[in-house]
Amino acid sequence: MIKIKIILALILGVLCTPNLFAQYINKAIYFDTISGELPYSFFTQDNKLGVIGLMQDTTKNIYPIIYFDSLGYPTNLKKYKSKCPTVYPTSTNQLGQQNGQYYFLANCNPSFNKFEIYKILIDSLGDTVSTYRINNNDTSLALRTHFLPNGQMILLGQNPSEYFVQKWDGDSLLWTYQSDVNSPIILHNILMDGDDIVVSGRIGINNNSPGSDLYIAKLSVNGSILWDLVKDIGESELMGDLIIFNNKYLVSCSSGKWLSDKSDIFMGLISKDGNWESSKKIGTAARYRRAYKLAQNNRGVYFFGGEHNLEDNNIRGLIYLFDNDLNVKWSREYYYADNTKKTSIFWDARIEPDSTIKTIGVLYNGPGGQDLWYLHLDKHGCLTPGCEVNDVTVEEVNFDKLSEVEVYPNPTNTGSLSIKLSLKATQIKLEVFNNLGQSVYFNNAYQPGIEIELPKVQPGIYFISINYLLDGNLVTETQKLIVTND
Repeated sequence: MIKIKIILALILGVLCTPNLFAQYINKAIYFDTISGELPYSFFTQDNKLGVIGLMQDTTKNIYPIIYFDSLGYPTNLKKYKSKCPTVYPTSTNQLGQQNGQYYFLANCNPSFNKFEIYKILIDSLGDTVSTYRINNNDTSLALRTHFLPNGQMILLGQNPSEYFVQKWDGDSLLWTYQSDVNSPIILHNILMDGDDIVVSGRIGINNNSPGSDLYIAKLSVNGSILWDLVKDIGESELMGDLIIFNNKYLVSCSSGKWLSDKSDIFMGLISKDGNWESSKKIGTAARYRRAYKLAQNNRGVYFFGGEHNLEDNNIRGLIYLFDNDLNVKWSREYYYADNTKKTSIFWDARIEPDSTIKTIGVLYNGPGGQDLWYLHLDKHGCLTPGCEVNDVTVEEVNFDKLSEVEVYPNPTNTGSLSIKLSLKATQIKLEVFNNLGQSVYFNNAYQPGIEIELPKVQPGIYFISINYLLDGNLVTETQKLIVTND
């Protein structure tokens, strides 16, 4: 396995927005609201990509939703407006729809140790339309929602020592399953397996004694419990994610000593009838390792989380790609380098149809100093094109000419290039990198058919990265360029 370490530096311009600013770093967006941001999950609305979470500006205005345009910049930043002083939105796979409007659930914290679950309706631009309470229990928390194709909603929540699952149709509560585990429990995930509902998290959380265990349960379409499983694989397990893999349930988690920063990452396989089959430790020992998100496509299973690097004492965003036997094909580490120590962790991710990777995370920079970052990586997990050249022993690299882009002459001995691109392409950004990943040329206003002149460069292999809009879709393509001295 080859591990590539990539440092993100502030190299391009600044986009200003009310009380927020974002800096564009190749394909990385960094938000700094000073007071703190906690991005929970991606969602899609009207073909727009958004993030839901607890995002605040310096005056404590709350932005529960941020939309991104096709090039990754934030758009339609809307303040949340309600009588509720503090709002904690739930993670969700998408927004609900009701009477031509959109909605999400959030926990309102009107006073200490008191929570109320609210439904928040917004219009297509993100402006708050109305809010109203949907529960009567002042100790209930909404943890996650999952919207079904028919518009119905699964709600996963918790009380102090039990959890509940509810199914809603609009404002009508269809059923509630109330657990009887009688132990402190936090659940993180909802997985739909046909009509069945699988939830997972951790149980036995107690500050006065060491450890917690993994907890997984399966419910029927009518809300009856089919089975549940408690698994101890170490000390103080923290549940990451849960997906269906090879007709089994694949879980990611981290496990380590209680109340310390040492932990390891594990992957586990569970049969669909609730039997724990195997577990596998991933990577080498570290002082801090956390599992958050799993995703998959025909290339394999992707893991997203964070790892404390002992060499420079930085905590970095961590990505693995596994094959179908759960062997590591490659891994990537990313952290934000701006002359400060930041804890960089990936919380959620999407694998696009073209196998490029979008991931969202949080940067911790001391108490109250959370910032949000958003990366769009190529199908090899590279922010800088070409980082996968060191992976040829485990993953074949194909530099065949792409259908939309043609570079000539290639090889070149003059540095003069013409790039053939669809005349429909707009908002073209072109950048050339050397074999070390260093940018040697950048043009964010390129026009198809115009010849470019590279600065004087040494003979060798270079990579041309081209981002553009085509028929409203963002396209990212990479071409290999050979420069000779003939």
